[in-house]
Amino acid sequence: DKFGGGTNNFDGDAMTDWEEYVADTVPTNAASGFEILDVSVINSCTLTFLSSASRVYSLHASDNLCGGVWSVVGELTNQPGTGGVMNLTDTNDVPARA
Repeated sequence: DKFGGGTNNFDGDAMTDWEEYVADTVPTNAASGFEILDVSVINSCTLTFLSSASRVYSLHASDNLCGGVWSVVGELTNQPGTGGVMNLTDTNDVPARA
């Protein structure tokens, strides 16, 4: 098939066809992709993104972005998408910046 079983990148963007299927984006349109709209870090950390009504979302965190262990943040797992803008907020204390 023209999608190569999901390992190809038909539209030449940064996501494989399989990753686009998982994100519920269009593998033949380079402008279609998962996009984080905003990250707000004040007293908590809020991630804002466009969601798909046919997907569920979880927020994960890690102390080490280069090979660290990722874990689900609180109860923020399997949140149904709305088909519009969605926010996931980590209410744990935000570490002080050095």
